[in-house]
Amino acid sequence: MSQVIKYRIFRQESLFIITKQKVATRFLGKLFGNEGHELTLSNTFQIEHIDMLGGDKKQEKAIKDDWKEILNSTYGGKVLLLIRDPKKRFATAQTQDFSDVISQMNDSYLVKFAFTSYWNRKFKKNTTFLTKLQHHSTEGFFDEIVKNADGTYDIDAYNLFKDLFFDWVQFRHDSSTLNSLHSENYLFSYPMLLNRLSKDVELDYDILNIDDPTVSLKNYMKSYTDVDALEGQEDVKQEGKELKRIFLDLVKENKEVQQIMNGALQNEQFVYDMFKYHDKAIKNNATI
Repeated sequence: MSQVIKYRIFRQESLFIITKQKVATRFLGKLFGNEGHELTLSNTFQIEHIDMLGGDKKQEKAIKDDWKEILNSTYGGKVLLLIRDPKKRFATAQTQDFSDVISQMNDSYLVKFAFTSYWNRKFKKNTTFLTKLQHHSTEGFFDEIVKNADGTYDIDAYNLFKDLFFDWVQFRHDSSTLNSLHSENYLFSYPMLLNRLSKDVELDYDILNIDDPTVSLKNYMKSYTDVDALEGQEDVKQEGKELKRIFLDLVKENKEVQQIMNGALQNEQFVYDMFKYHDKAIKNNATI
């Protein structure tokens, strides 16, 4: 069965950025002043649907025109393909999806999860923890649950979240939803996209790995927009950091979760390992 091809795109005159949720979309959203737009593509990379997340319907025709030119390699600007370490993205995405679902306590997806045999019995019995979870779920601030008032870790909450994440990964794997929501794969399609381009003219494109410490997307964007205007808008607090740490601890310690993750990301990891050394990959611009 063919995989769905969806991209999150940001565009302006002379620049067309192709990315995916959890791959610099927060930074780009602040830079462009909107959430971008989501393209749903056929197996031949024809546009089937555009979700105008940015809210500007006037851009729909421009996006279609740009995309047609990209496929024909006649686009007059630069195309930027963003990539990220699939395992790091997986941890961030799974944590986000978990938080989103728990935040919607009546959501049907949560109900299906909560009443499977995977739902940890300790979690159901620990009413203090459950009350704490429900209280914070209204705001989505789950990091505070694993910390005591004095800043130390609540080891019971830590272990319960780790158990719950294990149940979560198993449930999503067995229900074939592991690569949905923020966790959709996308790198697998990049080689096919580049192969689909017209060979008569060479498209002007770059690849930027946001997990390469020698590379800066912010510096790259300075050629196209006033990046310095973002100064002072960085998040004061990185929400989800503690939950992500728990999830990463689980991945390190649990062979079953490792196997599930590696299986889900096999094609993504292959493309990432290939593209980070691509001759079009940006290198050493972090100190510009």
